[in-house]
Amino acid sequence: MKLFKWWNNYRLSKFEFGDEIREIEKYFADFKLMEFVNKYESLLKTKKSNHYFSTLGINFKNETVDTVKFYAHILEEMSDEEVLEFIPTVDDYKRFLPLKGNGDPFNPSNVGTVLEIKFKIGTETPTYGFFYLLQNIPESYKLLGYPQKLPAELVKNGVSLGVNYEYNSTNTTFKKYYYYNRKEDIEYFQKRMGFPILGNFLEYAEGNEISKLNNYAGFISGFWESDKNFSSKEKKIIKYLQLKHNFSIIGYGGYENNPIKAIYFREGKSKSNDLKNLLTQYSNIFGIAKKHKI
Repeated sequence: MKLFKWWNNYRLSKFEFGDEIREIEKYFADFKLMEFVNKYESLLKTKKSNHYFSTLGINFKNETVDTVKFYAHILEEMSDEEVLEFIPTVDDYKRFLPLKGNGDPFNPSNVGTVLEIKFKIGTETPTYGFFYLLQNIPESYKLLGYPQKLPAELVKNGVSLGVNYEYNSTNTTFKKYYYYNRKEDIEYFQKRMGFPILGNFLEYAEGNEISKLNNYAGFISGFWESDKNFSSKEKKIIKYLQLKHNFSIIGYGGYENNPIKAIYFREGKSKSNDLKNLLTQYSNIFGIAKKHKI
């Protein structure tokens, strides 16, 4: 059985989808990712909490790998100097900080600040960014605003909201996220998206590219129940990464009116989506990446 798994992985990596797999794996050892990882590890050493977690995401577009993305969570607050290690400006980070949700690093519902680095296949310069949730209170909606592109009966039904800034060499993108979990709201979104959603929440976002002043149309993303919406080719690439790098799947993602399909991994054998099980000691895909030699 072990020999069969080894040969199957070897066949996939060397012959069937070798170019695409190597395209993904080369980012595991990219200098900019390693720099990001080292900064993250240094940051964790200054914090008292033992709870950290991180994830790897891969976007497929028309059966081709489009984006490789890494997310690292820090559950405690960061100083201005620490923020500037990961993004080019602290002003955006501090804009909503007084309304940031759940600052207790030991509370399992706290996602903290999500630091991100994304590589679009074929490009050398990554995108950096951050995300955090806001308190679900009137003051947050007063500052952030309600969704502009949803039916009036839905806009005030959100159970949470968050902000995301992303920076690349040419653009700054700002997105506002709204989360819904009422049964009738989920049914509305599922009907719009055309596929069943895993669990009892859904993510809706609106935003714009600040430097271009182009408004985003609202888009919906949610977790699928299984990998049935992925092609045979995509499933094989996913299985290869699972077996070779000991990754566990924590979710399949999809978008409305968009060919992008996403898969999210973490290290380890557990297949639980429970956030509590993600708050582990610092043992994650970055540790795998640092050992991996391309």
